Amino acid sequence: MSISLLCLLCAVAAALVGSFVGGATGWGIAAGGFLAAAVSGTSAAILHRTVRERPRQSFTAFVAGFAIKVGALLAMAVVFLAFPDLRERLDPTGLLATFAIVAVVLLAAGTQVARRELGIGRPEA
Repeated sequence: MSISLLCLLCAVAAALVGSFVGGATGWGIAAGGFLAAAVSGTSAAILHRTVRERPRQSFTAFVAGFAIKVGALLAMAVVFLAFPDLRERLDPTGLLATFAIVAVVLLAAGTQVARRELGIGRPEA
């Protein structure tokens, strides 16, 4: 399964769960899923491209992916501080929990794709 398809499935799943929950918590769940899918998908794409073109710099791309995710979390914090009324419409707890779950799922998938590209874990012939 490709990373882009997995990102899409995670975003759709978060939107469905958010619609079932409803209210501010539901919107937080949906927003967290969409944000995590976008950020993690971008990080996985950067890692995948780096592994193909410059395999020696794959760890740097892996760390850059974490930096991008931390940057997204900081941007969310700034948005919630800048717009205090946003908490009434978007629950930050649901957003952060969903972001963490989706980011970990996509991190595992992206790392597995990178391992496969690098040949890590294959039996030596």
